[in-house]
Amino acid sequence: LIGYASGGSDIDLHVANGSVYQVITNGLLMYPTQCSDACSELAITVTASVAELFFGQSVRYDITVHNDGPASAESVVVSDLLPLGLTFVSAIGSNGIYDSNTGIWSIGEVGVGNSVALAIEAELATVGEDLSFDNAVSIISVGGCDQVLENNHDSVYVEVAHSIVHPGDT
Repeated sequence: LIGYASGGSDIDLHVANGSVYQVITNGLLMYPTQCSDACSELAITVTASVAELFFGQSVRYDITVHNDGPASAESVVVSDLLPLGLTFVSAIGSNGIYDSNTGIWSIGEVGVGNSVALAIEAELATVGEDLSFDNAVSIISVGGCDQVLENNHDSVYVEVAHSIVHPGDT
């Protein structure tokens, strides 16, 4: 190790062979990502099926990871631990395995120009004054490197209705 410079949540480590490694601290993991010209360019998005949720109603979170290349991304791992107050119902994905206990979606490879998707369904299990959910998703690991790290996280906000009766259920 020759030296380091820190700023924000990224720390660049300079190693003796001249390579530069980025270590990202995201509260869950620290992992190295070697920077080079032959990197993937991953981006993640999340949307919700509803903007307002009533007690007993379900919300579906649709998560998409896309790779703009120029290289394939291997060993891709995403974090989406459901907010407290939501109960996991199901998860259906185009690739990989989602563990509802840890919130980890182990994807594997995402080829250049390809997208992978995961739909997570959860049910509102609690009600309360000023209750809402900000569901945050992050790409937490990539085997290889990723050119732009700023688009490796996203979130969607769902407000909880103060009424426990869904409109139309009178």
